[in-house]
Amino acid sequence: MNLENKMQFVIDELEYQETFLIVTGRTSIGTMKGIWKNIREPIVGTVYNIELRVSNPKEVKVCCENSVPSVYLNNENVVFIGLYEDSDNEVYYLRFAIDWLDMLDIDAITPRNKGDYIAFSANWHDIEIYPYDLY
Repeated sequence: MNLENKMQFVIDELEYQETFLIVTGRTSIGTMKGIWKNIREPIVGTVYNIELRVSNPKEVKVCCENSVPSVYLNNENVVFIGLYEDSDNEVYYLRFAIDWLDMLDIDAITPRNKGDYIAFSANWHDIEIYPYDLY
């Protein structure tokens, strides 16, 4: 599964585990955590434009019909809830925010209808965070 997107991310916390730099931070729709994928160390409190790569997503049930796009930490997992906007033969296009449209492999979840909210989670170890403009 390959999930890529662009959005703004504010770094709240840095943590080193073995050879990995783990970052926790905020987006406009919630908090997430993942592995920082850049040779330059991020600065706490700084805003970065990022792309994500999420491996091994697991479908989760949307808690209610009145869901809104969001992302949040749930123990070791990051949960994503996005609005199904469109699809092709390979991916669902999910809207998380005005400037955040994502792709989710069509095989990762059960078939859905446009306009449905789709929720999935991944362990933070499976989320790679790529900044695309460091200052």
